[in-house]
Amino acid sequence: MLRVFITLIAFTQMLMSSDASASWRVGNGGDALRLAFAKSKDSASRIVMKLKKQSFSSDIDATLIEWILSHQSALAADILASAHRWTLEEKPTCAWTVSSDGSDTKPNGALIDFSFPSCRKSISGFDQAVALLIHESVHHFGITNETFADEVAIAIVSAWKSGRTEWLSITSVDAPQARMQHSSLWTGELMIVYGGVADSSYEKNFNDGYTFCPQTFVWQKISSKNSPYRHHHIALWTGDSMIIWGGFAIHNGRSNWQNSGAIWNAKSNTWKQIVPPFGPSTTGEYSNVRQSQTAIWTGRELIVWGGLDDSGDPIGAIYDLANDSWRKISTLGAPIKKWGHTAVWADGKMLVWGGANADNQRSSSGAIYDLQTDSWTPISKEGEPIATERHSAVWTGTQMIVFGGFDSDSGMQGRGGIYTLDSNSWEIFESEAAMARTGQTAVWDGSDLLVFGGKSKRLRTYLNNVVAINPDSKIVSSKQGVNSPEARYYHSAVWTGSSLIIWGGSSKDGTLLADGGIYYP
Repeated sequence: MLRVFITLIAFTQMLMSSDASASWRVGNGGDALRLAFAKSKDSASRIVMKLKKQSFSSDIDATLIEWILSHQSALAADILASAHRWTLEEKPTCAWTVSSDGSDTKPNGALIDFSFPSCRKSISGFDQAVALLIHESVHHFGITNETFADEVAIAIVSAWKSGRTEWLSITSVDAPQARMQHSSLWTGELMIVYGGVADSSYEKNFNDGYTFCPQTFVWQKISSKNSPYRHHHIALWTGDSMIIWGGFAIHNGRSNWQNSGAIWNAKSNTWKQIVPPFGPSTTGEYSNVRQSQTAIWTGRELIVWGGLDDSGDPIGAIYDLANDSWRKISTLGAPIKKWGHTAVWADGKMLVWGGANADNQRSSSGAIYDLQTDSWTPISKEGEPIATERHSAVWTGTQMIVFGGFDSDSGMQGRGGIYTLDSNSWEIFESEAAMARTGQTAVWDGSDLLVFGGKSKRLRTYLNNVVAINPDSKIVSSKQGVNSPEARYYHSAVWTGSSLIIWGGSSKDGTLLADGGIYYP
């Protein structure tokens, strides 16, 4: 018979004393307790799967961490698969696992026995149930050492309660200076942070860049020789280089939009300037000429779109990196709104939507640019979202999701739209769980749009929750994780393939931030 050590119960009771909201009422019956353990299976399994090496505190034995991470998937699967059997007979311990032949080796997904009377006396909350399920699952791997099973459960629950499974804090003396309106991109192995403004008064901006490795938490500065000063710019990854395009540069206290860019080669750690495609390389302060262009990477070329030329017509151009040359693109049928719009790359097509014109008139229209035919077709207006500028847009592989930004409504509900390219149709979603906001970031994680931070337009409050928007179910959920970073806006965000990394931005009191976090959905 396997029993849970007093140390484990004492540990989880200590945790519960500091988090009364996690407890449940057991009552005289057994149904509530039985159902609570059944629900805890999914949560315990999910917590185990979120573990990273950095989730554990420095005082945890390295051998213990190695065992947990090497058995992570199997341990999570076992917790989820294990069957629960309850008895009304009081036992020396709440739960135990015994194989059919009485041996110490238990198959994965083995039966766990529970005693209603004993569990009522010793289990009073979710934390304890999670720890108990993890403890019993360890025994299913042929481990009979009770202390080791306790240590595994304690280490995992401790990591979860500290917030290091949902959010890992990023702070370092080697990190970039505090900044906002910078850019971040993901290379496949590293996050690169570039540029931004150094203060909320917009008196100085940066021309520096840093790489961050989420595996080692190491920052490294890249070369700044010939690098451009920029903020509110666009950064794109080509596979071996970073392209910086557009944005503002501050000179003698004036912010000018830059109709230019540069390429940083990761292998040589050197910069190369991109010759402007049209007009001067710098526009006048507060001029709408070419301000807030969008730029996308097709896999071979850079497409720049938006802004106004001297005649007020929309402009765009395509830059061929291999040939170091530009060509203009057709404007026939192109969107007439010129800035604050978004553009996403959709397998051979560029989808442009929303934005505003020189008179700050917001738009709810868009168009599709076909690279092969150099032609535009309109995006359907039937069922379209409300006119918006400075919103977020992502491409899922089949759909474009737009969310947030400035619109004409001051309501609290976050609104957005899901556009399906094949059917040229919109679906609208809105939810108070996704509070209306600006200055947010948004990434696609493969199943949900993850929105972080921003500032509520109506409440004038800053946000630090993750909002998940599922385009299939239209379910919008707010996830206020343990140890969430400080609320902020004008920060940056990337999706690594398994986690969301946010960095920098401005806090609610206007202080610029030099920290961030890694979120595991």
